Amino acid sequence: MKKILLKNAAVHDALNWGMTSDILVEGDVIAELGTGLSGDIEIDMKGAAVLPGFFDAHVHLVSGDEKLSDEALRQWAFNGVTTVRDMGFGGKQSLEDFMNWVNKTSASEQMSKCPAAGRFVTALHGYGHIMGGHENGIPVGFPDEARAAVRKLYSLGASGIKTAADREPGRDDTPVLSTETFAAIADECEKLGIWCGAHVLSADFLPLLVEAGIPEMAHIPLDHIPDELLDEMVRKEIYITPTLQPINAPRPPLPPGELPPEMKKIIEAMSKIDTAEQERIAIDNVKRFFKKGGRVAFGTDTMRMQGSPEVQGIAVKELQLLHKAGLSVKDAVTAATLNSAHVCKMDKTHGTIETGKKADIIAVGSVIDETFEAFSSITFVMNKGVIIRQEL
Repeated sequence: MKKILLKNAAVHDALNWGMTSDILVEGDVIAELGTGLSGDIEIDMKGAAVLPGFFDAHVHLVSGDEKLSDEALRQWAFNGVTTVRDMGFGGKQSLEDFMNWVNKTSASEQMSKCPAAGRFVTALHGYGHIMGGHENGIPVGFPDEARAAVRKLYSLGASGIKTAADREPGRDDTPVLSTETFAAIADECEKLGIWCGAHVLSADFLPLLVEAGIPEMAHIPLDHIPDELLDEMVRKEIYITPTLQPINAPRPPLPPGELPPEMKKIIEAMSKIDTAEQERIAIDNVKRFFKKGGRVAFGTDTMRMQGSPEVQGIAVKELQLLHKAGLSVKDAVTAATLNSAHVCKMDKTHGTIETGKKADIIAVGSVIDETFEAFSSITFVMNKGVIIRQEL
C-alpha cells in the first residue's frame, strides 16, 4: 500500500485554523500529521489552505420521471463536496432500485459518498407523502407503524430517516403525525444508530418535534421562533440545517412529466411566497440560535440531478448567508464539515483532518475570507484516499 505525503499544508478545520503540517495518507486513512514525514509519493501543497472534504447535508437527487445518473455525484466530488446526503427520494423508480444504485455508486472514488434516507416517513397525505408529482412517501399513523417503516428503510440500506411536520402550501388541513409517533421514529433511529431529521418550515410545529426528541431540524422556520424555544433546542443539543440558499432564489425546475392537479396547486401557492422577507426572518432565527450556542450544519436543498443548469460544487452563497447569520468564516466551514458529519453520523470518521480519520481532503487556490470565493477555485481533491483532482 503506497503512502501519499501532502507536504506544507495549511490545515483549516474545526480544530486548527492555519496550522502548517505535513499530512501522511495510507490507503483511505490519514495516518499521521507532523513534520519530517516521508511517503512513497510526495506532493508539495505549497502552503495552500487544506480542508476536510465538504458535506452538503441536504439534497434531493431524483424527482419524478428523472433517470438515475451518476453525473451530479461526480461533479460534487470533483468540486470538493465529498459527501452529499439525500434527504428524500422523489423518483418513480422503486425504493429498492434507488437504494441499491446510490449505495453502489457512491462507493466509487470518483463520486461523493451519499448517505440516503430513501422515502419520507410521514402522515398519510401529509408533507412529504407527495414528491415529484406522485405519492411515494411511506405513510404511517401510529408509533408501531412508524417503527416498522424505519426498520424497513434501514434494511434496504438507508443510513437515516427523514420525516416532516409542516403544511403543504395552500393546505391548512395538512395531516401531521402525533408527538408519540415522532418520538417512536426518533427512538427507533437511536436504537439502530442512524440519523434522523425532520422537515419543518413553520415555527408552529417546532414544539412538537422538540418534545418528541427529533435531533435535527432540516430547514429553519420562515416565521419567528420564540427565544424560549430556541433555548430549549440548545439545551437538548438539537442541530439545525437551515438551507438558507433556496429561500430567496428562483424555484427549481419542475420534474418532468405531467403533474397531478394537487401538485400544480402546491406549486402555484409556493410561487406567491414573499421569499425576501422569509429570508430575513430565517437568517434572524439562525442568528439568535447560533448566538445562544446552537449547532448549525450545512445543506442547500439542491433539487434534481439533471434539471439544474449549474455545475454542482461547494455552495458559496450558503456559506455567505451563514456568515450573514453570525457565523464566522471558521464557524461556517465547521458547519460544512464537522457539524454536517455529525448530523450524518459520520463525525467519528470524517469532518476534520486528524490521524485515524478518512482521507477526504481538499485544497483551495486562494485565501479563505468573508467572501468565501476561495471555494469556487478548488485545486486539489482527495476522495476516499484517491487523488481525483490536482491543479496545484
